[in-house]
Amino acid sequence: MVKMNSRVQVTAIQTALQCCLLFTLLLTKSVYALSSVSASVDKNPAMINESIVLTVIADDDVDSNALDTSPLLDNFIVGRTSVRSQTNIVNFNSSSSTTQWQVVLIARHAGELTIPALTVENMASTPISLNVLAQNEKTKQNLQQDIFVTSELSSTEVYVQQLVTLTLKLHYSIELKSGSLTEPSLPNATVEKVGQNKQNDININGKRYHVVEQTYAITPQQSG
Repeated sequence: MVKMNSRVQVTAIQTALQCCLLFTLLLTKSVYALSSVSASVDKNPAMINESIVLTVIADDDVDSNALDTSPLLDNFIVGRTSVRSQTNIVNFNSSSSTTQWQVVLIARHAGELTIPALTVENMASTPISLNVLAQNEKTKQNLQQDIFVTSELSSTEVYVQQLVTLTLKLHYSIELKSGSLTEPSLPNATVEKVGQNKQNDININGKRYHVVEQTYAITPQQSG
């Protein structure tokens, strides 16, 4: 009888310990569940064509793809996004976890722009009001742009039905998700892409740029 009671007692203790462990795990999960998402920028105001780093932090270890950056595309060119997670461990127990995204942005135009609320799972960040300044000649001399486009026309005076070529070059010094040129649209003229785009790297005043070059054939259909 004594031996049987000991077995029952051991079983009861094991069951109690399992229940405590389960309760602890559930409590830990509840305590460290995602509760907030914050957003900040490294500069405000910023200059047009200047890169801006947007940092988004979630106070939990979440999927690296949980942040949707598509709402930024209306007002910004979205560059490279880096992600890192961090967990602080105390006495072999998870104390806190965070997931941080850093997104490189370039404003599409000057003015008062809004970085919209960005959602991670069911939590959203607070929108940010960003002042983007236009560049005057003085600031252009003092600041090397991170992205810009140059154009070259083979001739500025042509006859109707006379073909001219337009060469566009996209220069960028930051890592973009995609660097491409949109085909120009001109009223009363036909535009045709000539060959495939060319890509190379150049150095301008000590700054390295990747260049995407594309040539278009333009034929005016009427004078003006």
